[in-house]
Amino acid sequence: MERASLTDSTRSYEKIVTHNDFDGIVSAALCARALGVGKILFAGPLTILRSQITITEKDVVCDLPYPLQCGLWFDHHEGNRQELEYRKIDPASIPGRFDLKLSCSRVVFDYFSERMELPPHFTQAVDEADIIDGFTYSSLEEWRRETPGKMIDLTLKVHFSSAEEQASHMRNVVRELRDRPIEEVSQLDFVQRRLKQYREEEGRMLKVIRDSSYFIEQDEKREIVVIDLTSYQRRPLLIKNLALLIYPEALSVLE
Repeated sequence: MERASLTDSTRSYEKIVTHNDFDGIVSAALCARALGVGKILFAGPLTILRSQITITEKDVVCDLPYPLQCGLWFDHHEGNRQELEYRKIDPASIPGRFDLKLSCSRVVFDYFSERMELPPHFTQAVDEADIIDGFTYSSLEEWRRETPGKMIDLTLKVHFSSAEEQASHMRNVVRELRDRPIEEVSQLDFVQRRLKQYREEEGRMLKVIRDSSYFIEQDEKREIVVIDLTSYQRRPLLIKNLALLIYPEALSVLE
C-alpha cells in the first residue's frame, strides 16, 4: 500500500520522527542512511495523535500513527491503518509504505531495498527488530538470550534521568546503527554501561514481581500471572514478562 516514486529517496528531508523503541530506532537508522537525514526526533503514539510535534511534508515518520501530513510515512500497525480508514484516508495515497509486517524496520528495509543497495549490515538489525517487535520468541530461553539487538533493546528499558538523556542515548544508537553492524554497536562503551545498569535494575524488578504477583484461585493450572502494584504509591518501573522467569509454567502475565 503505497504511492511512491523512485525520486523519494533523492528528495531532501529535514528530520525523521520515529517511535521511541528498538523498532523505531532501527527504522530511523535505515531512513537516515538511505535519505541522508541527520535530525532525529523520538515520540510515542499519543504525541502524534495530539499533534504535539510539528511535522511537515519535509519530514519522515516511522512506526507511528499517520500525522496530519508528512513527506514519507512507514508503519506496520493494524490499529493505525484502521484509524486512517476512520479518517477516510487511503493508505495507498500516502507516500512511503504501510504493510502488516512483524516490524516497521522490515517495511522500511523492503521499501529502500527496492530503490537502492543498502549496506549488508542492516540485515541482522532488521531480523532482530522482527523478533523483538513481533515478540516471536520460540521459547523462554530464546527470549532471555542476549543477542546484539536484545542488548540494545534492554538499554532502552533502564530509567533515564530526563527526556533529553533518553533522546540523546537513542540518537547515538541510531547514528551507530546507520554506519556499522549491530554486533559492533552492542559492544560500544555507552551501550555496555547502560546494559550493566539494566542488569542491576532487573534484580530489583524481579523482587517487586515476586512480592506483588499471584494466581487467582480459579486458575488451577497457573497459566496467568497477576501482578498487583496497587500497594505502591509510585508505580515501579517493570518489565512484566520477567514474571515468566519466576513462573515458567505460566502462559501470560496480567498487570
